[in-house]
Amino acid sequence: ELPQMQMNRLLKVLEDRKVTFESAYYSSTDKNIPRHIHDIFENGIPADFRLVGATTRSPEEIPPAIRSRCVEIFFNPLKQSDLKKILENALEKVGITMDENCKMLLCNYAQNGRDIVKMLQTAVGIASLENRDTIYPSDVEWMLSEGHYQPHHEVYTETESRIGVVNGLAVTDAGIGMLMQIETAAMRVPHGTGSVRCCGIVDTERITKGAQSLQRTSTARSAVDNVMTVLEQKLSIPLSDYRIHINFPGGIPVDGPSAGLAILVSCLSAIRELPVDAKLAFTGEVSVCGGIKPVGGVSAKVQAAAAAGAEKVFIPAANMESRFSKLAIKVVGVTALEDALLEIFSKKESVPQDAGMLSAAAVQTALTDFRQMS
Repeated sequence: ELPQMQMNRLLKVLEDRKVTFESAYYSSTDKNIPRHIHDIFENGIPADFRLVGATTRSPEEIPPAIRSRCVEIFFNPLKQSDLKKILENALEKVGITMDENCKMLLCNYAQNGRDIVKMLQTAVGIASLENRDTIYPSDVEWMLSEGHYQPHHEVYTETESRIGVVNGLAVTDAGIGMLMQIETAAMRVPHGTGSVRCCGIVDTERITKGAQSLQRTSTARSAVDNVMTVLEQKLSIPLSDYRIHINFPGGIPVDGPSAGLAILVSCLSAIRELPVDAKLAFTGEVSVCGGIKPVGGVSAKVQAAAAAGAEKVFIPAANMESRFSKLAIKVVGVTALEDALLEIFSKKESVPQDAGMLSAAAVQTALTDFRQMS
């Protein structure tokens, strides 16, 4: 919260480990000034200390010079159980009762602890006007409607495997991992009339730094383009014969490259009509050479996959951590695309080879040929 000038002074104190003083009234030759005052102005005061600061600002708002000298520790994001605990503590303090349905309804709409307390204050006000010590569902519903609150729904893995439907993983601005379904529909069309359509991603992004502003194709759009190149050049799939529609449902625009592996698996599943296990989840950036590159927020993504009911999650091998072995979910690190696809589709039953469909055995053969050519 300090102004830039004071921030610079603080940085100098942290580096020099002492505080220096300046004054127009001080003279080093003045014998009337006590000796200890001379010592302070000549040598400064020792300031060897540890500075602990807390802020709700985003890390990018902290001056880089300070950040580079800090050990950053982030608070864990609040879960629904945490929000419910905050709500119950507040209810106990004000002496108001509320049934479980109302509590869960508030937790589904609150984004953080501050939100749920604010919602409760409004609901308590409604009950107080009618001299009640109980909050009814109608009070909560009216408050949510008039306040224009938006719910956040938890996404869980499905029970049945479907063609073209894949579980991707993402991280929100608050650092919270979430499961994100990716849907792909592929329809065979006359040769040369194929197309690719994508919904739910950020097509372009603007980067502003000081007085400079840059607009470019988003990393999410680039991830889709990379996937199309891999499908056509590495897996020999004639995209000009297919009309492909990729959809990210949920209303949250995707703006990162980490959905590349999930997009590719979803497209391959739709084109070859091979279902993907609903208990699998994916994250990782796909390069045009068929490699799986590391991405950020993997720890939060793995935890989100486990909480959503996934049994196995594929991540870049460069993001593997030893502590993942202690989790209830199996974490598989992959470096090359063919290794991931062989494990994903190797247990699928064969399908007829008409209408451009490819059997699981043929997928293995194609990938083996690609490995030998590489």
